[in-house]
Amino acid sequence: MKNTTSTILRFVLLLGLMLGILLALGTIGVVQTRAAEPVPQPTPTGSPPSLPEAQPLGDVTALSGWDWYDGGIVYSVVYNCVTTYFEYGTGTYVGYWANPDGGIPYPNIVYYLHVVVEAVGNDCSGQYAYIDISLPANTSLAISSTNPLYCFANGVRDTVNCPQTLPLSAFGNSGYRDINAPGPSYTWPLPQGMPWEFQIPVISTTTLSGSYFQALVKMYDGSDDPWLNPYFGINVYTPPPPGAFSKSSPGNGAINQATNPTLSWGASTGATSYSVCYDTTNDNACSSWVSTGTTTNKPLSGLTPGATYYWQVRANNLGGTTYANAAAYWFFTTANPTFQLSVSTTTTASGTVTSSPAGINCGLDCLETYVNNTSVTLTAATSAGYTFTGWSGSGCSGTGTCIVSMTAARSVAANFIQIPTNLQASDGTFTDKVQLSWTASSGATSYNVYRATSTSGTKSLLGSPVTTTFADSTATPGVSYVYWVRGCNGATCSGYSAYNSGWRNLSAPTNLLASDGTYTDKVRVSWTASSGATSYKVIRSTSAAGAKTLLGSPSGTALGDTTAIPGVTYYYFVKACRGTRCSVYSAYNTGWRNLSAPANLQASDGTYTSLVRVTWTASSGATSYKLIRSTTATGPKTLLGSPTVTTFDDTTATPGLTYYYFVKACRGARCSVYSAYNTGWRKP
Repeated sequence: MKNTTSTILRFVLLLGLMLGILLALGTIGVVQTRAAEPVPQPTPTGSPPSLPEAQPLGDVTALSGWDWYDGGIVYSVVYNCVTTYFEYGTGTYVGYWANPDGGIPYPNIVYYLHVVVEAVGNDCSGQYAYIDISLPANTSLAISSTNPLYCFANGVRDTVNCPQTLPLSAFGNSGYRDINAPGPSYTWPLPQGMPWEFQIPVISTTTLSGSYFQALVKMYDGSDDPWLNPYFGINVYTPPPPGAFSKSSPGNGAINQATNPTLSWGASTGATSYSVCYDTTNDNACSSWVSTGTTTNKPLSGLTPGATYYWQVRANNLGGTTYANAAAYWFFTTANPTFQLSVSTTTTASGTVTSSPAGINCGLDCLETYVNNTSVTLTAATSAGYTFTGWSGSGCSGTGTCIVSMTAARSVAANFIQIPTNLQASDGTFTDKVQLSWTASSGATSYNVYRATSTSGTKSLLGSPVTTTFADSTATPGVSYVYWVRGCNGATCSGYSAYNSGWRNLSAPTNLLASDGTYTDKVRVSWTASSGATSYKVIRSTSAAGAKTLLGSPSGTALGDTTAIPGVTYYYFVKACRGTRCSVYSAYNTGWRNLSAPANLQASDGTYTSLVRVTWTASSGATSYKLIRSTTATGPKTLLGSPTVTTFDDTTATPGLTYYYFVKACRGARCSVYSAYNTGWRKP
């Protein structure tokens, strides 16, 4: 074959490389009108030889993940100058290099057009060839230092003869010719059996669909006639829609499926991606489509138990969409699980809980299984002596009914608290408190203690002990109070216990003092007031343990004992009282009333020659008297005697001398003060 044929093949290869770059940079868009086809060639004899597809070389291999999209081979028909018959001459191959997702180049990304030309036939079939390429609209060359044009001869890169600029050709408005062809008139030599490969960078500004790349080889056989025009174009086309396919799992109408099934389907011929959609509406429509890429399954999760789902899958490519099973939706139903409802009560005797729907009757049956989404209403009933204080768990609270949605295992507690029993309040046992006690209540973690002044009076909260005793130290001594107790757990409490009354005793008066001879008309008794006392009882005895005599009930803190016998020692006690309630006896204190000095003292004045007679009026309580004499009113006093009667004869007086006489009334060792004096004298 002539070199013209080789030149044409080289040019076609160069065009293929340019197309590959264009496809790598962008998607092919506007259709370019194809150049007029040459006149059909005579039918050659025999079969065409195989034209191997050249592999991409050079920097094009950096476009990892992309594929060659092959065109095809067209051969020229040439006249065999030796044997005078027509045979296959030059073969032309066109392809492009692009993203494999649908085979459409991306816009504005360089891709490569791939052209291969090979000379076949005998030596006289051709010597040289022109190689022209035609690009679709919105597509242009993108030759640069980064994306050079590659030329290969017999698989070896030719950097010497490989042009990096191409002139326009007559092939079309977007045709280019290799201007650096080494042969005459920009032709490439095509020795027999030698392939030329061209990788030409191109770029498209829009998505290409239905567009056509062409490479035209024009060769001559040495006499420039005839021109042989083998050509071939590769069309960037929209593929046919994906092939029919079917969903596989879950099967149509499947029941009792898990809530996390995997939807799966068979492959669709020609599909570049799949989308799946599902919902619970049986209307053969769906709006929430989700792409699975090229994967033929979609794991789901979080489906509603006991629900029916309708699903469809569609296969996609640039040629359109194909729905599985001829667009018929499939459906499946998820399993409706059962869940246990557990109910607990404080004690088996505290009360019962029943349910609607039936099943729970706790205390006998406190565990029941219900189907998912069942709404269970629980009702509590208390036993005597208990109070229902409310629900806890599974979102229930308050003392009304508890409604539980069985979408999972649930636990509910019915809280009952036993009303406290055996409340006891001390009755005057203590002077500092009223002591309370009661029996522990089931379900209670603390207690509230209340007090009122009557069974119908307003209750006041005194405290919240965690034990079963309480000391009311704020009670007014002597006042009766009514007490109640409630068992509590947190902020919820039982009803009130039966009441019990109690009172705090009055403290015995302190600092009791009885006067010791201070007064001749009384013994003065005083003490410190006792809290809560409205009166006192003053008691007297002649000994610490002797019989006690009530002297009076003053409201104040002092009393004068005017009935005390002068000179007698008494033991005094006091009780603090409020109404009829009185304290114990105070500590005693002794006191005594002093004797009154004798009155009406008379001394004889010269009446007797042998004596001075002295007389006086008796003093109450006195058992004896002391008679004292002095020579002056204030002078030294001399005891003359201690008569038990109210007269005394002073026989020791010096006749004619005036004396001053005094008398003391005495009882034992206790004596009154001196009486007023009286003078007297003995007659000489």
